[in-house]
Amino acid sequence: EIALDPRLTPAQNAQRYYKRYNKAKTAESELSRQINLAESELEYLKSVLDSIDKAESESDLMEIRSELYQSGYASRMKQYKEQKVKKSKPLAFQTTNGFKVLCGKNNLQNEYITHKLASKNDVWFHVKNLPGSHVVMFCGDSEEEPPETDFTEAAVIAAFYSKASEAK
Repeated sequence: EIALDPRLTPAQNAQRYYKRYNKAKTAESELSRQINLAESELEYLKSVLDSIDKAESESDLMEIRSELYQSGYASRMKQYKEQKVKKSKPLAFQTTNGFKVLCGKNNLQNEYITHKLASKNDVWFHVKNLPGSHVVMFCGDSEEEPPETDFTEAAVIAAFYSKASEAK
C-alpha cells in the first residue's frame, strides 16, 4: 500500500513520489562520490604520515611541509609560509650484483624516482595496498632480467620502507 495525500490528485501524488525518488537517487550517487573522495584523502594522509615516520632530517620534514602546502593543506597550517626547500635525496642502495636501487622517503621523492628517473627497463617495487616507498631497481639498457637475488633484495627494501614493516 502506498499512502496518498488526499489533498492531491492521483497525478500530483505520482509526481510527488517521482520527485522523492529522484532526490534519493541523486543523494545516493553524491554520497558515493563523497565517500570515494574521503577514502582517497585518507590514503593520501596515511602516506604523508608514513613519510613523516621515515623522515631523517629537517630537510625531509621541510619537503613534507612543502608537499602539504602544494596539496592545499596550507590553509589548515597556521602561519605557514612556503620556503625554498633544499631537496633531500632518496635512499640509495646497491644489490649484490651491482644494480642501483633508489627508495623514496616521501610522496615527492616517490613521484620523482618513478616518473622522472626510471626508464622502461627499470623495475618498480611497492607494497600492495599499504603506504610505503616507491623503490626502483635500475637495470640500464640491458634487456636481460637481473638475477632473482637482486629482485628479492629490492623487494625487501620496499617492504622495509612501508607499513608492512610494522606488521606482526
